[in-house]
Formats: sequence, structure tokens, C-alpha cells
Amino acid sequence: MEFCYRNKFNHCPHARQALMHAKAELVEGTLNKKWGSGLDVVWTKECHLDYWPSQNVMGQILMKIWQGLESDWNSHVEEDEWKRKLTSPGDENSSKKLQ
Repeated sequence: MEFCYRNKFNHCPHARQALMHAKAELVEGTLNKKWGSGLDVVWTKECHLDYWPSQNVMGQILMKIWQGLESDWNSHVEEDEWKRKLTSPGDENSSKKLQ
């Protein structure tokens, strides 16, 4: 399942953006006691995650992928900053060498 979701987020920019903007614990609000919260959507929102009667495996997979995307994004930002520091503003040849 994790493999399938990783491929989805790697190949679908809209899904990746939605995942990157998540700011809280991700959960599948479903009665399924393995993949989801074990509660319906309304009760999932009302109940603290410590009281969910399930494993929330889908949410754990999504959070793992989210953390990987976040670290990848941060490393690209750091790499871009590093490249900018090494190239002078008007020197096009030096920026081509770093790419």
C-alpha cells in the first residue's frame, strides 16, 4: 500500500501539494479498525486520536510519506540556496556548471 501511495504522490502534483499542506495528524475517517480511525468522520474529528479504537495504518503511511516529501523539499531548498551563494549574480556560465 505504501508503494502505491508513494507513486501517487510522486506522479500527481495536485495530490502531492495537498499532502504537503497537511498541518495535523492524517487519518482515514472510516469504521475500518485497521486502516482508519475506527470511527466515522464526525466522531474522528470530535475524538482525540488517543481514543481512536484502531491502528490508523493508512494515516501512518500518509504521515511517513509526508515526512519524506518534507525532507526532500527542504533538501532542495538548501541545495538551491547553496547554488545561489556559489554563483555571482551576473555570471550565467557558473550557474550552468552547477546544474
